Amino acid sequence: MAERSRPKGDMSAHRASRIRGEVRPHGNPEVGKVRHPLRIWRLVTTLVTCAILGGCPAFNDVSRVSAPGHAVSPGRGLLLVGVGKEGEWQAPRFPVRLQQYDMSRHTVTGNCLRWNRVEAATDRKIEYFLFDVAPGFYAGGGGGAVFRDRDTPVAFEVPAGQVIYVGDFVYADDRKVDLRVDLERARGILRRKYPNIPGDPVVARPLPVPVLPLLVCAP
Repeated sequence: MAERSRPKGDMSAHRASRIRGEVRPHGNPEVGKVRHPLRIWRLVTTLVTCAILGGCPAFNDVSRVSAPGHAVSPGRGLLLVGVGKEGEWQAPRFPVRLQQYDMSRHTVTGNCLRWNRVEAATDRKIEYFLFDVAPGFYAGGGGGAVFRDRDTPVAFEVPAGQVIYVGDFVYADDRKVDLRVDLERARGILRRKYPNIPGDPVVARPLPVPVLPLLVCAP
């Protein structure tokens, strides 16, 4: 028996679907559709590249506190920091970063898989941020700018079970960073925004540390 020829239009559609990586049975074109796994392949390639080159963001065990009912957790600490921008910074927001720091080894404790850090930025003259952190030391500064009357970054100790106020990092009009302390204002922020946190914050003593090394992930 002679093979029944397929209409030319149907042949073209079938060929086009195979080029797109799809196999469609006759009838309803949506039944039995099998798509080419291009997206899956791209995802796998991205994950492999991250593993080899260390290009994936590291896990950060620091979280910003926004819920008013938050309280100090066992084995954790709370870090309160003020950030301000009075001078003309190179970006709309002036940033502050404090990285978990090993005081005995004088180095950042982060690596390609885990990098604990406090990050905050603002376009206001002063804004306060509260973070739930692992206990330890946190070192850094504001935007890589020069501290007034300081030659190096500073570190602050955050013990477990305490609320630590590290001060206000303010980018001043003369392009230097002031580390100011306004305990009354910080206390008022805590009482107004976080009523479940009892007592007053403890003012941290800034400790000078060597220049912080860059965290570089390499194979």
